[in-house]
Amino acid sequence: ALKGFDTAAIAKLRGQRDELLVSEGTFRERIDESDRDLAKLQSEVAKISGQIDAIPEARGRQSTKLVQMYESLKTVFGSSIAVLRDFLREDVQTYASEAFRKMTTQGSYSGLSINEHYGLSILDENGAAVPQRSAGAEQVVALSLIDGLAKAGKPIGPIVMDTPFGRMDLKHRKKILQYLPTSATQLVLLVHDGEIRGEEDLLPIAGRIGARYVIREVSSRESMIERM
Repeated sequence: ALKGFDTAAIAKLRGQRDELLVSEGTFRERIDESDRDLAKLQSEVAKISGQIDAIPEARGRQSTKLVQMYESLKTVFGSSIAVLRDFLREDVQTYASEAFRKMTTQGSYSGLSINEHYGLSILDENGAAVPQRSAGAEQVVALSLIDGLAKAGKPIGPIVMDTPFGRMDLKHRKKILQYLPTSATQLVLLVHDGEIRGEEDLLPIAGRIGARYVIREVSSRESMIERM
C-alpha cells in the first residue's frame, strides 16, 4: 500500500531487502538439500556397518570392535553437545535478561526470551513478546546478548566494543556506562565524540577508568594514538 509513496532511498532499500529475502530462500533450499544428502550418507554408513556386523569372521576383528566403540562415542558426544547447548542457552537467556533489565530505561520490560537460534525477544510486564522495538532497544538487546554469551561461556576476560552508543539516548547511555564496567575484567570502548560528551558522560564511572586515548590524524594515510 505504501509502495507508490516511497522516496528513492526507501525504494532502493526495499529492493535490497527483497533481494536478500530471495537469497535467504535459496540458502535455505541448499541447507535442506545438504541435510537430505547427509541423512542419505548416514543411512548408507549404517547399512554397510550392519552388513559388516553380519559377517561372522568380521565380528571378532579388532577393527570391527574399534568401529563399534567409535560409533558409540560419536553418539555419546553428539547427545552431550545437544544437552550442553540447551543448558547454555538457558544460562545465556538468564544472564542476558539480567543485563537487559539493568541497561534499559523501560521499566515495564521483564526481560528477554531466547530461541533455538539465539535470537532474542523483549518481554513485556506480562511475559509476552514485544512485536516492535526501536533501534536503541535493538542495540541494548545486542549488548545484553554479548554480555550473556560472555558470562555463559569461558571465564569473563576483556571485552572490546566499537561504537556501542551509536543509537542511544542520554538515559540509556548513562545506564549502559554504569553497567558495562561491571560485566568484564577489563572493558575497552572505542567511541567517537558524537557518542560520549567527554567528562560529563564519564563522570559517574571516573573511578573505573584506567586510561583514555585519542586517535589523532597525522595525514590521510597515518594516525597516531595518544594517551590523554
